[in-house]
Amino acid sequence: MPDNPSGSLPGSVGIGALRWQATLYRRDQAPGPNSAITETLVPLATVHADIQPTYPSTFYGSMQIDTPVTHLIRLRWADYVPTIDVIMRSTVRPTDNTIRTELYRVRRVKEIGGRKRFGELECELEHVETTAGDTDNERQQLFAENALVEAIWDAGTSIWDGGATRWDMPASARAMTGDVLAALPKASKNGHGKK
Repeated sequence: MPDNPSGSLPGSVGIGALRWQATLYRRDQAPGPNSAITETLVPLATVHADIQPTYPSTFYGSMQIDTPVTHLIRLRWADYVPTIDVIMRSTVRPTDNTIRTELYRVRRVKEIGGRKRFGELECELEHVETTAGDTDNERQQLFAENALVEAIWDAGTSIWDGGATRWDMPASARAMTGDVLAALPKASKNGHGKK
């Protein structure tokens, strides 16, 4: 007989513990410009969740050897959540009323009691930002890992030709970054930026 045959939430609080509104997102990745990856966060569902910090981690000496799990998230979810998904929660800071948005990466998933009523997700707090709101569009702009369309490989200088080559920076980008690049030291013949 399983420990929890009903599949209910552990503890005496039950479903009332699901007090945070959180959104599940799928991370879609596709080839981007300059051999990079462009990421899109696709909203799957907005759910109520219980989000609690966890403390124990596995260490050997002074090095963490286990996958970092910082939070345990319990939610009502009737399907398996893959480990490529993320969960976001926005809260209002009591000190200055700004909005704090947190992105949690799902590391491990467990269905409570195997009943497909509630899920326990072991997650890693991956990113925190102060946001203006909690819209999907704003979250996409702040949290998706997207490559720049035009990369400036080595701050506009090259160790191969003494700083003469600006790799993939068109004239429009050079005009925008000219002051910054002018302040950088130019590479010497040994390629270390020293004169």
